[in-house]
Amino acid sequence: MAHRKIHIFGSTGSGKSYIADILSRKYNIPILNLDDIFWDNSDGYFGIKADPEKRDKTLNDFLDNSSWIVEGIYHHDWISRSFKEADIIIGLIAPVWVRDMRVIQRFLKRKMGLLQSKKKETWAGFFSLLKWNHGYDGDNFIRTKDFVSKLNRDIVYCKSVNEVLQAVG
Repeated sequence: MAHRKIHIFGSTGSGKSYIADILSRKYNIPILNLDDIFWDNSDGYFGIKADPEKRDKTLNDFLDNSSWIVEGIYHHDWISRSFKEADIIIGLIAPVWVRDMRVIQRFLKRKMGLLQSKKKETWAGFFSLLKWNHGYDGDNFIRTKDFVSKLNRDIVYCKSVNEVLQAVG
């Protein structure tokens, strides 16, 4: 495997966690889901941000490992080290309707208790997430591309697990 430090980004429902899990199991590389450190998990609900100092320390400690997979939507300065040090940056591309279907399926599975969640999901949060997902391509996707470009890094865009596996080598 050519790449031991991997940063994966994409919209909600694009397959970030799914693909990170496949790569982790295949190559025995630890994963950090940025949502787990960006949001405060102590209250059991979505929407409260974690302490930035704690978040940054957790990220930097994780990035000190010799290999890692970081996955998430974020494109701010606090995450720049991950983009800078990644051997490969993968941008996942999926049509909005595919992402919506995945978000709906995940939400329903969590509501029925078939899939665990670190936080209690609400209908309001679900609809807010779908709305955010519909704005991703014209907003956060562009801002992430610009952010990575300013770091003089390239992005490998992938549409499937097979494309990711080929890119990672």
